[in-house]
Amino acid sequence: MQPVIRDASPEDAGAIAYLAHMAGQGNARISTYDLIVPGRHGPTPDRIYQIKRVVAAETVCMLHYSHHCVASVEGRVAACVGAVDAPGAGLLSFIAALKETGWTDEEIARMRSSVTSYSRVEPPVPAKAIALENVAALPEYRRQGLVSMLVERTLGAARDGGYERVHLACHMGNDAAFDLYEKLGFKVDTVRTDPEFEALFGCPGMLEMSLAL
Repeated sequence: MQPVIRDASPEDAGAIAYLAHMAGQGNARISTYDLIVPGRHGPTPDRIYQIKRVVAAETVCMLHYSHHCVASVEGRVAACVGAVDAPGAGLLSFIAALKETGWTDEEIARMRSSVTSYSRVEPPVPAKAIALENVAALPEYRRQGLVSMLVERTLGAARDGGYERVHLACHMGNDAAFDLYEKLGFKVDTVRTDPEFEALFGCPGMLEMSLAL
């Protein structure tokens, strides 16, 4: 059956949460979302539930479903790609979404401290650009071109929206992702490393890649 490529809906929040956790890990030891949501590392039911609530919240933040498109195969979300510009990636809207879903000020402060090492290797989103986020496919649907189709769709929407560049961050050593982005025309701009990040994630840092539209 041919995949259905479409904008994400609130009903996709759980699938996006799971795929976001997967994208946040890549080839690394842990996922970024393991730092954001405390507890045993991995896509645990509680962690995915908490991410899902932010994805589906009324407050539109970087994780919101409206920033995503998905590939559905036989009714199952098999892959997703998110895209945000600089305002969409703002910390204040993310904190507001967390508060909407019940996070306390103390929990938010702990989260901000936990993600410090990741923040040092995460590239900022430039003006007149969008950043790809949460790019992932379920293992059984990889190498079927789903992510490529979603990225191409996102690039087209970015061009139509007047953006000039598309940026992304790729875990160093994630050869499968790097090869895909390179085939799509992305080039490495900056290598961002951090010893604390490497100690936590088991990889040196992130490759900042971009593509002119």
